[in-house]
Amino acid sequence: MRELYRSILLTSSALIAFTNANAQEGGTFELPTIDIQGQGQERGDGPVQGYRATRTTSAVKTDTPLKDVPQVVVVIPKDVLDDRGATTVDDALTMVGGVTKGNNFGGLNNYEFNMRGFPTRNAAKNGIMAVRRYEPDDITNVERVEVLMGPSGALYGRSDPSGFYNVITKRPLDYNFTTLTGSLGSYGQRRATIDGNYVLSEDKKWLGRINAAVESRDSFRDFQHSDRIFLAPVISYTPSADWRFILEGEFLRDVRPFDRGLVAPGGRLGGLPISRFLGEPNDRNLANQYGLVSARIEHDINKDWMVRFATQAKDGALYGWTAEPVSVLADGRTLTRRNTLRNFHWQSWNSQLEAVGKFETGGVKHTLLIGAESEIYRNREGSRRSNVALNPYSIDIFNPVYGQIKPPATALSLFEDSINTYSLYASDQIEWTSKLKTLLSFRVDSYNQNARQVITGQRLSQDSTPVTPKVGVTYDLLPTFTLFASAATSFRPNLDSDTGFTGTSAGKPFPAEKGVGYEAGVKWTFWDNAVSLQAAAFHIVKSNVLTADPANPGFSTTAGEVTSKGFDVNLVGNITPEWKVIGGYAYIDARVTEDINIPVGARFANVPLHSGSFMSVYEWQTGLLAGLGIGAGFTATSNRAGDNSGGTFSVPGYVKFDALAYYKFSEKTRVSLNVYNVFDTVYYAQTRSLTNVYPGQPLTAVLSLKGTF
Repeated sequence: MRELYRSILLTSSALIAFTNANAQEGGTFELPTIDIQGQGQERGDGPVQGYRATRTTSAVKTDTPLKDVPQVVVVIPKDVLDDRGATTVDDALTMVGGVTKGNNFGGLNNYEFNMRGFPTRNAAKNGIMAVRRYEPDDITNVERVEVLMGPSGALYGRSDPSGFYNVITKRPLDYNFTTLTGSLGSYGQRRATIDGNYVLSEDKKWLGRINAAVESRDSFRDFQHSDRIFLAPVISYTPSADWRFILEGEFLRDVRPFDRGLVAPGGRLGGLPISRFLGEPNDRNLANQYGLVSARIEHDINKDWMVRFATQAKDGALYGWTAEPVSVLADGRTLTRRNTLRNFHWQSWNSQLEAVGKFETGGVKHTLLIGAESEIYRNREGSRRSNVALNPYSIDIFNPVYGQIKPPATALSLFEDSINTYSLYASDQIEWTSKLKTLLSFRVDSYNQNARQVITGQRLSQDSTPVTPKVGVTYDLLPTFTLFASAATSFRPNLDSDTGFTGTSAGKPFPAEKGVGYEAGVKWTFWDNAVSLQAAAFHIVKSNVLTADPANPGFSTTAGEVTSKGFDVNLVGNITPEWKVIGGYAYIDARVTEDINIPVGARFANVPLHSGSFMSVYEWQTGLLAGLGIGAGFTATSNRAGDNSGGTFSVPGYVKFDALAYYKFSEKTRVSLNVYNVFDTVYYAQTRSLTNVYPGQPLTAVLSLKGTF
């Protein structure tokens, strides 16, 4: 905790000193806004009218038009989430071309995603990157999700070169309302949410908002039941036009079984019903929870300069038993398992101090960002496992008999991880002419990690000072047609419990993943500026990639070098006030290009060559059908490599259709029906190995009623 207090003290002192040095100039920092079809002002961190956003704060940490960012940035606003009936962030990312679901960590819904060919858990909340993501998420307090394709380490630090996403939460508004939503659905789904906004003082300087959700549901998977509670209060205080304070918190507790899904004996799928559970029902559920508190202070020094300070503390835990699948024996029906206990606890503290300013040099305009960040992370992962050789704990996958005597969990592990990172970063958006703009960014991290296996006494540590630059350019060929290109590097250490505690066979940490990514493309706005299209070709090379180890289930190995190349297209628009569309397509060729274990040329696991999605919604505005909306969409992928064995196991592609309808009794009351997988297609949403193939959701319907008071 001393390190946390020291970090906050140093950054706060710097903030005060910087403010005092510049306060004499006076004025208010001007936040850029843009009118949305004459219906209000959009900010890069605020609500979006319809489906099409025009600004972003995630890409360069300043409020910037999307067309001026030299990379693909897809914004999924709240209206899309509402129309899809989304409850978690993965429902949002499904609509982005180049993003597909990856490992769901035993059905706990804290997904990693495949972005442009690489699995990643990289995610941020309100601009603060998460170190690791054990905790699940909830969509209730989300205003928008911004997906950044390609490397973003120049501002956010250690990450993957394929992309990440930033969740922007709802902020208090200056009027009172309470919105209640209740949902009933297939497989016993019951969910209720509240979004309450309150003016706390007559002068509207104090505002408050609270979002909460309670959920209980069964599953198409046998013996599955989950419960969730989520609470997210936020308070804002604006004492004057040039000071803003925000304090917010989150608490989530999610209880559900740990479920690795199905197995594919001999690399063959389809022999088991998608409902088949291969764990033990009497293991009960895993409890997964976290709490988060964050504070943000912004001060406008004058009309050109502002400073902001943000700090966040998080505490999470996961506990529970599971029968973990290991391997299918030669008979093709006997699955060996481990009796496994997980007892995880993690904490993180992040603080950021940033200054943003605008100035000119010789007629050239600059928007400069300078930042400093400290990050402290502590992780303690305890586990116990049974010995499969002595106690195979087997189950017949075709005729399972549950309730076996549990074997003793005698293999003990206690992994402790300590990370301290201190960083400096800067970005300069340069406007050479009204058409030509460049972006120069870089970040320097001082990274220190110490890990130990308490049971054996083994210690592993690493220190590094990576520099991650980025350069990009945009050129407006026409006011509605922009060309862009960028190049950037990435860095991500490879030492955590996923590596199997010991790292390499020599007992050293796995070498850090390093990547370089290039992209070039176009951003086109058409149909009277109502529809936006982003298209880009990319080439990414990543070395020291960790992948699931085929010879050691549950652990990882390095795949040497993987290259991903292809292109993606993303489309979003409010074609008319009645008609909205969103969708994307990607061609991704991700293959192993250098390795001593995996065949060179092998396709990277769980990455389809072709993938795409689309959703269209039409709402009548006048006449007898006024208030009625109908929509439909699909998600599709081609076949995928099922693991990293070099093509011996393949997962078939699929096309899944969804539909929706809603009716607005008034602007404040709406009833909606979402039908997922309309044709009850059997498909497999994600795969990690022969013993970890998770089936997709069958035909499901959810009816919701929403009212605002």
